[in-house]
Amino acid sequence: MLLLAWLWSCRVVPPSKGRSTNHGRLGEVNYRGAVIAAGVPIEERFSRPSVMGIVNVTPDSFSDGGANLDPDDAVSTARRMLEEGAAIVDVGGESTRPGATAVSLGEELRRVIPALEGLAGLPVSIDTSKADVARRALELGAELVNDVTALRGDPALADVVAESGAYLCLVHMRGTPRTMQTDPRYEDVVSEVAAFLEERLRFAVSAGVREERICLDPGIGFGKSVRHNLELLHRLGELATLGRPLLVGLSRKSVLGRVAGDPGARTGTAAASLGAAVSAFERGAWILRVHDVRGHVEALEVARAVAAAAAGPRSSFAPGSRGVTLELRGLEIPGRHGVEEHELEREQPFLYDLWLQVSDAALSDRIEDAVDYRAVAERVRAVSAGHQYSLLEALAAAVADAVAAEFPVERVRVRVRKPRARPAGLTLEYSAATVERAPGD
Repeated sequence: MLLLAWLWSCRVVPPSKGRSTNHGRLGEVNYRGAVIAAGVPIEERFSRPSVMGIVNVTPDSFSDGGANLDPDDAVSTARRMLEEGAAIVDVGGESTRPGATAVSLGEELRRVIPALEGLAGLPVSIDTSKADVARRALELGAELVNDVTALRGDPALADVVAESGAYLCLVHMRGTPRTMQTDPRYEDVVSEVAAFLEERLRFAVSAGVREERICLDPGIGFGKSVRHNLELLHRLGELATLGRPLLVGLSRKSVLGRVAGDPGARTGTAAASLGAAVSAFERGAWILRVHDVRGHVEALEVARAVAAAAAGPRSSFAPGSRGVTLELRGLEIPGRHGVEEHELEREQPFLYDLWLQVSDAALSDRIEDAVDYRAVAERVRAVSAGHQYSLLEALAAAVADAVAAEFPVERVRVRVRKPRARPAGLTLEYSAATVERAPGD
């Protein structure tokens, strides 16, 4: 508990006007070591919304290519971003803009190592798909690996992340940077991106990366048309049901310029980027990857305050609220729920994920102040056995109502998943419904 308290005291927060956040003496290398040693989930390391500053140490990135190619310039840019309120800076040595060509391992290392050395002790992530680059960056203090290939580009990268205990971002990209914008097509872009990210999440976990260390990125602009990108942004909440924080990168991307009226735009403006970031946050984004840090920090802080005010006095799952969130995931309970005759005759597996927000009393470390997981599981089992539900949302609501009424929680979120669902003749990996409740709702 003392370690967690120390980590909280060192969290990255937006700066007050005229006040430096002073990241420069954050325990030097001990900063990342303490975070990883404590096993802090990514949701706790980064409050919602958090800003990730982009530092491209490249000559050809789509927006700032060449601006930070000199290591001193890269370090100066990164430090400024942290002073402006970025929770972390993402250093990359290989452009992933549409049409970009790959660079060699040696060249990528040559670009990023001096910048990483100059940022020792500061919150840094490494934007790479190469295991050797990630390994060296982690040795130099990086705490997160941002991989646009979602562990498909280098078979050794999963082991590097797993062994280090680092955070990991899995990004959806169809094809490669060179080919991804060549007539991208989807039947349902959101469903296909969700299925891809869930499969890569399972792969990462099976390779030894802890699920609570992982965030997901839908890959705006990575193998998508303008329509695809807007659809992903509009339905971002559907990706949030995967249960992992969403990192979204919209900053200065061409989709914003084209939506704003320039069909040949190669970039978007800072103003369009701010609008898109706020929209993404309102639909569930957790971390926003941006070029213009100060403006995004201020805009997102206003959006967060508005969301908090709209929530009223009740506790919610919005990060930054007080309390502790407990998670029970993958509770498998067979049941006879559905609308088809065979669903009511034969038991099928249903998976329950529960998030229980409790008061600070849970930090007392006394068993009498804790929620009894076994009792919660038995209550879920009783709800499932007590009635045959036609709809998943009704089942999820019944479970949420029961838990909110019978346990010392301030709020509960319940997701019920039905594996191998076949609604209306479709074949799905699963269907799911998520419901939130508070006592008295």
